Amino acid sequence: ATKSDDGSVVYINGNLVVDNDDLHAMRHISGIASLDEGFHHVRVKYFDGGGGAVMEFLWTPPGGSESLVPVQVLFHKK
Repeated sequence: ATKSDDGSVVYINGNLVVDNDDLHAMRHISGIASLDEGFHHVRVKYFDGGGGAVMEFLWTPPGGSESLVPVQVLFHKK
């Protein structure tokens, strides 16, 4: 899920999972992706068209509730 003031999208393994794009006030949009254990390519894109600039990247882990994606579960190529 993303909560953003203006556009945001999330792709997982090349598939669009969250489409919260376009110019808008703060808006929460979620999507569904069932993932096997292991590494996955995640791409988050965001833009601000003016005014407030807010973007939150959220998840709901198994057995948990929606929260910010913790940095401990994210990795990047060097």
